[in-house]
Amino acid sequence: MKVIDLYCGCGGFSQGFETSGFDVLGIDMWDIALKSHGGKTLLFDISKLKRKNLPQEFYKPDIIIGSPPCQQFSTANRNRTKDDTLIKHFERMVEELKPKYWIWENVIGSSSRTKGIILDAQNFGVAQRRKRNFVANFDLNKIKKSNKKATIRTALHSLGGSGILDGFNSTIYSLDGVSPTIRRIPLKWYDGRYDKSGLPQPLRFTGFPMLSIQEHLILMGFNKDFQLYGNKGQQMLQIGNAVSPYVAKAIAKLVLEIA
Repeated sequence: MKVIDLYCGCGGFSQGFETSGFDVLGIDMWDIALKSHGGKTLLFDISKLKRKNLPQEFYKPDIIIGSPPCQQFSTANRNRTKDDTLIKHFERMVEELKPKYWIWENVIGSSSRTKGIILDAQNFGVAQRRKRNFVANFDLNKIKKSNKKATIRTALHSLGGSGILDGFNSTIYSLDGVSPTIRRIPLKWYDGRYDKSGLPQPLRFTGFPMLSIQEHLILMGFNKDFQLYGNKGQQMLQIGNAVSPYVAKAIAKLVLEIA
């Protein structure tokens, strides 16, 4: 089955479908992310994309998936104006190519625009709490969740200390729980030190070592040998924008069941 992944980034959504046997074309205008993607890709501005710009074998895709950039719907966005232009370009391509199935994902805030199904990565064997709004033309309520509950400790076997520190809000998370949602600001190891009052130190600006890029990838459900390109900030942005391959694979399996 042919799949087009719009706004594919480094390819988390694509990877879940590829490992399920789909033939995927990833499209994005960020060349560094496409290099990380590593599969079939097309460097193109999706706002200008038409059927004629596609490889001929993808003129009639079976499914279109995608992750329109979501900053306008993020809870961190203080600008109350919600710009859904990039979602509209996804919908425009669906209308032009008419696939049998389509699905896009965005942050939870996008449910104010189009209400879908909220899927949390931790319910699919990922050691991370990551909720996203998935909108599709098929019933996502039938998706099969994982019986395996991963933790930071089971995902990162060699990690010492007592937890990890979220540099975004200075909160410490136990290794026996799941990671917070990975953002551009990297997570850090936390070794259990306390201040004189017996409370955890305020840690935002301390020298605790950051998790490696590889460790962030594992917490997202990527293979440990997945190669990201760009500088560290660009790599973290790619991770933070990605769909967990585990969640994508569960969606791909559902498509195979109903096709």
